[in-house]
Amino acid sequence: MYVVNTADLTNVSSNNRLVEYADDTYLVILASNVETRAAELDHVEQWAAVKHVTTMKILGITVTNMLSVVEHVQAIIRACALSIHALRFLRCHGLNDAMLHLHSQ
Repeated sequence: MYVVNTADLTNVSSNNRLVEYADDTYLVILASNVETRAAELDHVEQWAAVKHVTTMKILGITVTNMLSVVEHVQAIIRACALSIHALRFLRCHGLNDAMLHLHSQ
């Protein structure tokens, strides 16, 4: 899985165009401008700080490069377990249900 942000990518020749649509970016080089192809591709290669990642958050959900959400589910379970432990601790030390409800908000 790779994370690439193309917001600051520019074309070398003003006759070529960078076209962006959703999460796709295209470099359009006309046949009449084919001699700029190597320079354009070199520029993209120099610009690209492509970062290989094994996990990334998409809309708040952690997804691995194998398209697994196990890591995300484990993190949620850990967070819930910590909260439940804290609430049980507080209840054992005399905090009533109304106060526990306020604490958990």
